[in-house]
Amino acid sequence: MLVRSTYGRRLFVLAGLLACVLGEASAAPARPVSLGEIRAAEHAELEAVFRRSVERELASLDLSAVKTPERFVLSAELTELETRREDRELRATAKVTATLRRARGGELHAIVRGSATTAESARASRATMEAVVRAAARSAVRRVPEAL
Repeated sequence: MLVRSTYGRRLFVLAGLLACVLGEASAAPARPVSLGEIRAAEHAELEAVFRRSVERELASLDLSAVKTPERFVLSAELTELETRREDRELRATAKVTATLRRARGGELHAIVRGSATTAESARASRATMEAVVRAAARSAVRRVPEAL
């Protein structure tokens, strides 16, 4: 196609750019779940670890099989984190509760829970607590696709 005028060339270039932008937008559909509130109220020292864990797990979810026009917001809370000594082991347990709400209107769609326990022979360390929090976050977020 031969475009002779300056106006015609500009229009042609603009149409091409618009086609590229629209093509990219339709090639990568929006994910049906976005991140909402993340809380670890009683364990503020681990809130950043918990937040990063939930963000990472949500980003890594394969949601390609989820066919819904609706959008949801995932909020998560570290509801329990405890350590207890059993014989010669120290057990650390974390529990997470996450809610899926419709982005439009905010009504509750699903509640998913996850938990993790670890045991080690030494005393509880920061690394142990972080590991159990990450595992509990993974446990809860991995249930999101089936809840959708």
